[in-house]
Amino acid sequence: MMITLTTDFGLQDPYVAQMKGVILSLNPTVTIVDVTHQIPPQSVMQASFALGISFFYFPTGTVHVAVVDPGVGTQRRGIIISALGHLFVGPDNGIFSFVLERAKGNYRAVHISHIPPIPHPQSSTFHGRDVFAPVSAILAMGTEITEFGPEIGDVNLTPLGKPVREGNTIRGNVIYIDRFGNAITNISQEDIPGPFTVQYAVRKKKKIKLAPFYQGAEGGLACLFNSAGFLELFSPMGHAAEMFGIKYGDLVRVILSPRTDLSMPCA
Repeated sequence: MMITLTTDFGLQDPYVAQMKGVILSLNPTVTIVDVTHQIPPQSVMQASFALGISFFYFPTGTVHVAVVDPGVGTQRRGIIISALGHLFVGPDNGIFSFVLERAKGNYRAVHISHIPPIPHPQSSTFHGRDVFAPVSAILAMGTEITEFGPEIGDVNLTPLGKPVREGNTIRGNVIYIDRFGNAITNISQEDIPGPFTVQYAVRKKKKIKLAPFYQGAEGGLACLFNSAGFLELFSPMGHAAEMFGIKYGDLVRVILSPRTDLSMPCA
């Protein structure tokens, strides 16, 4: 069996290693895969997006642990979700919203109230290590989710802010910025009805052009539909977010005009 980890812990500190140590102490044969530990601190929705575009590449039955947890130590619940053939473990703070959007209401969830024994005192501020790691280790052995607590039907879902169309304009937002400075929006190819040519405007209504690949004038701003199918702003050979001041949550407008060739940049 396999466990994935998605956190905002970074790689400088020992926190990720401690989680892995607990998992392997309880389940020595499990395979652990890091999705990412570079989520910006407390950015629950960026973690939700990263997991939401990654989990389905793993084998059915994989256990996915996600820990971006500003509310650790409060009354917020720890949960397990069974959806789309996968298991998800983490805080009930909206971190699984992208996953559950895909599930379209077809899921089961439990409130974690039974935690497997661990050989060290449980911390109130490190549930990643002391709650979610041991739970995931035992889940990966094939344990039924109801062994960990009662089923619930009120999982916390954060509105994903779907793009809005008004006339020939689609308004969306930047929802993720990767380490290359590429700014990924919540506008997907499915949101743009073809055949149309598209103009984009971000921040000071700077128009940018659709590029079929990572091409274009060095230092300029361009965009394409990335491998996950979302509209992405990028700068060839540059860091678009830094160069153009693009930030998480920024408004992005797509202007539609009837044309028959989507592969060509608009004039």
